[in-house]
Amino acid sequence: MAKASAKSKNKPTNNNATHPTESDDASENKEATDATPVAVEVVTDDEKEEEKAQKDNSEENSSPLTEEEKELLGVLEKQLHNGMLAVAQALKEIKEKKLYREDYTSFEAYCIEQMNRSERYINYLIDFATTREKFQLEHNVPLYLLPTSEAQIRPLKRFKDEKKQKEVWLEACEEAGDNVPSREIVQKVIQARKNNEQKPKEVEKLKKNTCIRVLRTNIEEFKDRVGYWGFVDAGARSGIYNIRFPDKKITGIPREALQKVELDSDEIAVMNKLFNQLQKVYKSPYNEEPVVKELLRYFGKRKEASFTELEKKMLTLIQTMTKA
Repeated sequence: MAKASAKSKNKPTNNNATHPTESDDASENKEATDATPVAVEVVTDDEKEEEKAQKDNSEENSSPLTEEEKELLGVLEKQLHNGMLAVAQALKEIKEKKLYREDYTSFEAYCIEQMNRSERYINYLIDFATTREKFQLEHNVPLYLLPTSEAQIRPLKRFKDEKKQKEVWLEACEEAGDNVPSREIVQKVIQARKNNEQKPKEVEKLKKNTCIRVLRTNIEEFKDRVGYWGFVDAGARSGIYNIRFPDKKITGIPREALQKVELDSDEIAVMNKLFNQLQKVYKSPYNEEPVVKELLRYFGKRKEASFTELEKKMLTLIQTMTKA
């Protein structure tokens, strides 16, 4: 078997090199003493591990095949004359076990010499064998729907998630009438998914009396309301809403600045009660007191419809103030 490229050899020793003399050593020692200390290069553990892995890999690539490996290589290379799946499976094992290493310096050289194909194409074949095997063994894809060529599954490589690959493949099978799809059908399904993802999602319209919270917004007139909750009073004409807050009603808030607060019927009742309590405080003579303002801000940005014991006492205080 002809080698595609020669393996690297050890560099020959240079016999003409001049050996350092004793005077040279003394001179160097003096220079080293006078010189400014040089920072020692620090090699991290990760770098050491990487160097070791590269060395081990290099030694493995250059080591001769065992008799068992030679026998296996012979069996696998006979498969290279069979169908695509058999070829792909054989090449996968040859690459993984580096069975090419005795006669070739790289898998790329083996691909060119043995298969008259680029390493990239051979890797496509190996991906085909790997994906087919995973579809069958790990994802339970029926035998009659397993891919039959590397071209069919090549578009799936854009998805790193194997579950996503399976979803797209089965969707393509359905598109093909419960048959193995062509590459074109797989690409069509992928493009359709991409188009759907790019479509702007429809924003849910808010009904009257829906509890909302004001999100962060660049609209200057609503910035002081960020984080506060209220109820939808009216809308939505062109996505614009009027919102009732305990202190006042604000008109013209856009939908994108509002977040729906998901509440059950009991929680809505709690928030309505709190709303009425806060509304009375805003109308009381105490609403400008610093402590009262802080209470109003605290409950105005309330995120839950349940209260701690301390919060209940604070609400009792609010009720007392409104009765005064």
